[in-house]
Amino acid sequence: MFYINQIYYRWENLMLESKDKNLGWNGKQNGVILNPGVYIYVMEYELHNTDRKVKGGDVTLIR
Repeated sequence: MFYINQIYYRWENLMLESKDKNLGWNGKQNGVILNPGVYIYVMEYELHNTDRKVKGGDVTLIR
């Protein structure tokens, strides 16, 4: 099984990259609370020897 999750702020700054499918994102980077805004996520995964799939979208962080 292959999995990678990435979260970006406006496609420029990588906020999180993880290969742990159980790791969530709490709106922080290195313990620092991030500003409200639109963040982009990209998940790439492969399940049980299938083709790799990529899913993405956006999430709005509000405080």
